Amino acid sequence: MLKILAYLTAACLVIAAACLVVKIIIKMNRQRGENMKDSHPEWPEYMVERACSTPPPGCNDVIVRDSTPVLFFGNPYAKVATLGINPSCSEFLDRSGTLLEGERRRLATLPWLGVRNFDEITRELGAKIIGECAGYFERNPYGWFNALDEILRDGLEVSYFNRTACHLDLAQWATKPNWGELGDSHRTELLSDDIPFLTKHLQKMNYCLVIVNGISVINQLRDSGLVDWTLVGPLEGPPKADIYMGKYGKTKFLAWSCNIQSQHGARRHIPALKELVATYAGRKEDNMTDSCKKWPKWLLEQATAPPPEGCEGLIVPDSTPVVSFGNPVRATVATVSLNPSSREFSEDRGLATLTSLSKPSEELSYGDLDFNHGAMILDGCARYFEQRPYDWFLPLDCILRAGARASYYADARPDARYLDLACHLDLSPWATSRRWSKLGESEEERRDIHKKLMDDDDGSPLLYQQLCQGHYRLVIVNGSGVKKGMDRFIFNWEERTHPNVSSAVKLHECQFGNTQILAWSRNIQREPEHIPGLARFVAERYAEFHNERRTT
Repeated sequence: MLKILAYLTAACLVIAAACLVVKIIIKMNRQRGENMKDSHPEWPEYMVERACSTPPPGCNDVIVRDSTPVLFFGNPYAKVATLGINPSCSEFLDRSGTLLEGERRRLATLPWLGVRNFDEITRELGAKIIGECAGYFERNPYGWFNALDEILRDGLEVSYFNRTACHLDLAQWATKPNWGELGDSHRTELLSDDIPFLTKHLQKMNYCLVIVNGISVINQLRDSGLVDWTLVGPLEGPPKADIYMGKYGKTKFLAWSCNIQSQHGARRHIPALKELVATYAGRKEDNMTDSCKKWPKWLLEQATAPPPEGCEGLIVPDSTPVVSFGNPVRATVATVSLNPSSREFSEDRGLATLTSLSKPSEELSYGDLDFNHGAMILDGCARYFEQRPYDWFLPLDCILRAGARASYYADARPDARYLDLACHLDLSPWATSRRWSKLGESEEERRDIHKKLMDDDDGSPLLYQQLCQGHYRLVIVNGSGVKKGMDRFIFNWEERTHPNVSSAVKLHECQFGNTQILAWSRNIQREPEHIPGLARFVAERYAEFHNERRTT
């Protein structure tokens, strides 16, 4: 009897241990899946499908071996794009025809992905391909883009290299021989396979302006039915260049028939093309009063933007967009969260409202806001910490002072004037009546609302524009939800650990241009016990980062 009881006891222990192991394995697999999901941005489905697609069947002999489709060059959410025929084989090969590897590599290749053929590309690898396309100008960009970037910088104040412009192609595969030497059947098959992606991408991104370089692209856009061109005049040569204007949906197209990079003598037109794009882009006239000339136009445009279509009922009534808390122009350090609290407008904290902007007996709507109103909105944002700031900011300010010798209150308090000025930014500038996590009845509806609130009319993330235009040395991201929202345009996060920070807090770091970005997964307003450790983490990483930059 005792033996039977012993056997039963042993059996129960074995079963319990097996159940525990199964639970641990399930938990590990779930965490591994979550980590894999967090390891790349949530790219739109149409991009992932295109990145995972195989070359057209009849074109395997002309597509660069071991290359991958180039969906775009640079940030796809930029407001301005240039458009060419197809990627050069030099994006993947050196002059001897050898595949670029290591520091010379420009884009994803099959060996770099660890696969032998296109059938092995998974959705996760497809996301890597997209990420390499988006981060193209941060590695080893081909010099072909320099001439176009000069026109973009001087004509439109945008650039491939600060993520405010990108490049697209009619066909997304690099070929060898080059496009001009391909047979008609190859060209036709590549275009018929690839133009549908370009069409969908243009519909989704809604660029302000697309610049077309060369008569081949002009003719192909016309033949495909995408753009009806209007000839508006020539640039005298040699070489002579015809100028065309067109439209696709709301997107303006501007084209010139010469090829700036390859046509002999075409670079002499660059000064005229700078003036041309500046005029055609429809820049707002400088009719601002003295009260708003101190603010950059891009900030005034954000301050006067109406609520996203379909989100009007979610916005706190009478509120205006909170472009920043504190002065975003003078600040050198910034913190980031989700969106302003509704409490910011429940009490008089100095932020502008439609009522405060209205004249007596005038009822102001969002559509009535002009740059003068925008200046008053920005003035209220800049002076926020001199008024009655919400105490929500105090834990973050403790970390800023201890870790980066910066403070939101550097302009407002005598004891803080020796510190660098900091400001606070949000993924969305709109205060909502319901909490961010409660917007929408389903997860799908919630994601759609969040995206609308975070983007402008052209589908470009507002925070991304602020980071591109600002001159921040350090940006601190407070909470995993905020980092996830930034994953759409931040591609190079690296995990960090620190002995003074609990392992329950996930730490990440990346570089965005000249800006260091530090992120942690917990919301310190709810878990203030992490403040001392995070202050040490910020202090050490901030010092190490800037020491590295000084030595390089």
